[in-house]
Amino acid sequence: MGSIISKASILEEILKIEDEIKQIKKDSMYLRILRSLKNLENVRIGDPFVTAPSPDDMDTHVKLRRRSKEMKETISRYRERQSEFEEIINRLYNRKKNLEEKLFA
Repeated sequence: MGSIISKASILEEILKIEDEIKQIKKDSMYLRILRSLKNLENVRIGDPFVTAPSPDDMDTHVKLRRRSKEMKETISRYRERQSEFEEIINRLYNRKKNLEEKLFA
């Protein structure tokens, strides 16, 4: 009996982790970071200036010159913000993997 209860609690924890991962991936801030980063990295032709949300305050927009030092720094800050979210997601995936190994061991 004890192992069934234990396996049920492990499975419940796995489901909670999956929900947390989904919530993070659907988080509006995370999605805005991904979208802004993609837009800045894909700027090729057109206006020499690009307007994008500031990575430090997404409600404020900054005007950046393409291929400028400021634009590279902004992209770098976006990557840092993205990596913060991805570190959390990776920790959750690792926790989930460990629980799955316990469940199926």
